[in-house]
Amino acid sequence: MKNVIYFVFRKHQAELEEYSLFWGCLKRQVKNIFQNVDPRDNIETAEDYSRNFNKVFCIGLHKTGTRSLHELFLNLGLRSTHNTCWDKGSLFKFVYWHYDCFSDGGGHFWNSELEFGGNHRVRLLDTSYPCSKFILTARNLDSWLISKMIHAGWTPETEMIEKIPQRLEHDHWKLKSIDVIIQWIINRNKYHQRVLDYFGDRPNDLLIINLSKDKNCVQNVLTFLGIQRRPPAMPWEGRSDTDKSHYKEIVKKAFLKMGLRESAWSKDI
Repeated sequence: MKNVIYFVFRKHQAELEEYSLFWGCLKRQVKNIFQNVDPRDNIETAEDYSRNFNKVFCIGLHKTGTRSLHELFLNLGLRSTHNTCWDKGSLFKFVYWHYDCFSDGGGHFWNSELEFGGNHRVRLLDTSYPCSKFILTARNLDSWLISKMIHAGWTPETEMIEKIPQRLEHDHWKLKSIDVIIQWIINRNKYHQRVLDYFGDRPNDLLIINLSKDKNCVQNVLTFLGIQRRPPAMPWEGRSDTDKSHYKEIVKKAFLKMGLRESAWSKDI
């Protein structure tokens, strides 16, 4: 009997995991929709000015300013959600119905078996929601890596491991290893290139911004979305101090190990 139960579980494990993810996210989203009242609800809303888009998808990887962009959307009166659930599974139609803007998520390791490497499903979002706009948030490579390391729990006392699993899964991103950092870089670079190739002949549908160094980022977002109003201040959320010599040395070791030329260490795209 135990063998039968185990066989059934293994056969339908993927479906069960998706439904488990769905119900967990459903609970969170319903709470956001029906219980949370944002104090900005009384400001000028998206319906008060013309808009040239259906949905706005922030397809940047995490730690690239996605939360700050989410806060900017809210300040513009747009209905925005910031979580890792909206681009998972195929069961979240109610989420897309309720919100205008979506951010956060993406992957850590490139999966060649999946379109866009297992990061944001850009083609599916594009075909499912025509006339939508896509924003690729980017960040200088070295500072992005340090921010990601801090988020993953690295400290100056962290002891790195020598060996990592041959096949890296999503949950392995917190492993403390130079090789894990290298895989972050590979995923980032391949994903960026795939996005650039996809929108190669559609420059009006993709905006690339580096919030940390683009002084006109808010105005660029407004222009991209066709919103004519006085630009609000850029809300900075989730920022971390990346000027730390200990982390810089680890990142440098990763760059040298993968043979990355020095001119690319601080590039955002």
